[in-house]
Amino acid sequence: MNDFLINNNTVTDASAIANECSKFFANVGKDLQNIPNAQKSYESYLTGNRPMNSVFLNPVTENEIKDILNKLNSKKEYRA
Repeated sequence: MNDFLINNNTVTDASAIANECSKFFANVGKDLQNIPNAQKSYESYLTGNRPMNSVFLNPVTENEIKDILNKLNSKKEYRA
């Protein structure tokens, strides 16, 4: 995967993708605390035929991950 959809725009810049991931993980706890308690199980919303055990991730190498991590600017932090 060499691209990422950000605000309905396809982004290929590794730094921009890393920044969006950082924003997501920096805010996920805050965002989740605002979700109301569900009255129904999530399964009740799933209809039709759904494939079981169907998650697929493209294989990556250790070096690919290292290269991406090395491109991150560790001197900056994200503030929401």
